[in-house]
Amino acid sequence: MEPVTTTSSKRLWVAYLISPAIAPAVAAAAIFFGGPYLIDPNDTGTPIGIIALPIFLMTAGMVVSYLMWLAIGMPIAIYLERRSILNGYTIYGAAIAISLLSAVAFGMISLCLWLFGSIPAPPNLIELPKAGGYVFCAFAMFSLPSATMFWLVSCKLFSKGP
Repeated sequence: MEPVTTTSSKRLWVAYLISPAIAPAVAAAAIFFGGPYLIDPNDTGTPIGIIALPIFLMTAGMVVSYLMWLAIGMPIAIYLERRSILNGYTIYGAAIAISLLSAVAFGMISLCLWLFGSIPAPPNLIELPKAGGYVFCAFAMFSLPSATMFWLVSCKLFSKGP
């Protein structure tokens, strides 16, 4: 195991500056461009959510995304770099694992809230695994574009492996 050099550390931090901004941008774009299809055509109200929600996602989501990358993503990336196994496969594997663990944590918190009576009971307990799959897909949909940008900047931009 060789120590992380200044060059490899620099490219990881350059990737950190760019990558976390991708997830809120993807979410905001999905709501802004896909939102008009979700509005009821008979609704006469102003669809302010189509404008306000992407702005909220870009402001609050950006802060949360950078903090999560700093707390979870960068330690994993530095560890993988120190082990000399930072490549596209390990970056995507880590993104999928983090999405899966986040979905499980979200499900466990929801289950605890349901057991303590804070939220109403689901109509059918058989539907919980399907809901967990939807939550995983939502987390993965926003973490994989960030992982792709991290891989492009840290590995491909500096011509380091697959």
